[in-house]
Amino acid sequence: MNLAPRVAILLLSFVSCLGQTGKTGGSAAASSPKLETMPQSLEVRFALSASPPHLRDGATAYVLDPAAGYIVNRKGTNGFSCIVMRTEWAWPQLPFRDDIYVPIGYDEEGSKKMLPVWMDVAQMRARGLNPKQIYNETMKKFDNGTYQKPARAGISYMTGPLMRSYPAPDAIEVMTMALPHYMFYAPNVKNADVGGKPGSAYPFILPQGPGPHDVIILLVGETEKAKRVEAGDHPGFLAIFVAGGEDRSLRRGKTVGGKDHSGIPAGSPLALANGTKKRKAGNGGEKSG
Repeated sequence: MNLAPRVAILLLSFVSCLGQTGKTGGSAAASSPKLETMPQSLEVRFALSASPPHLRDGATAYVLDPAAGYIVNRKGTNGFSCIVMRTEWAWPQLPFRDDIYVPIGYDEEGSKKMLPVWMDVAQMRARGLNPKQIYNETMKKFDNGTYQKPARAGISYMTGPLMRSYPAPDAIEVMTMALPHYMFYAPNVKNADVGGKPGSAYPFILPQGPGPHDVIILLVGETEKAKRVEAGDHPGFLAIFVAGGEDRSLRRGKTVGGKDHSGIPAGSPLALANGTKKRKAGNGGEKSG
């Protein structure tokens, strides 16, 4: 089942409509912008795009009710779960936004141990908690053992054709990224342990909280990435996500994986992963490009 073309077409319509009412956050302590409900068929297809085609039919798909949290849209049979993440909790210095979309798929162990974090975060945001409050509550649950490390080796798939989020903890804008990758569970493992180089084409560690949910990132190869781009009508998809003044909710984003890398923090893992290089900006600073 090739979902990519249909997902792309539906997202064009949804994001264009969102552009009429979208809001971005201010300071991290400010009240969160209201999340818009995605059309369920679109959200399910986008969530499932995170996982390989052979897993999608049997996966559980969740949709987000912004007023309550995630709910099951379709109960699966293979132990895998898929969501579209809308709230980045691990960087509390950054404001919440209404234009973050990250499809994630978890295997059975990840669905038990790691997915509950995103479920709780969505519920807390629905109750009106701000980034710092949600971060503090989430860290407490790691500290008191509510959130446990995976009991076995496993994988989280993030192989969808696109994702949109902050590219680094010091970012001031979100980015639209063509960055399909795999995440292997590696509790409390450091880059020094595995020879990881963040942002390289080789495996590296991505911290997800205080350690129990850390993962090894492995980027999808260029051949497979190109297939996903082609299958998903990727250039048109990116154009809608970064439509500038035509799409007010996304007007400040930059394209990652396309031709415009001007908004990526130089030297950040995502800039390196996308092959960007530093160049001097007009004001004497550095940009990625």
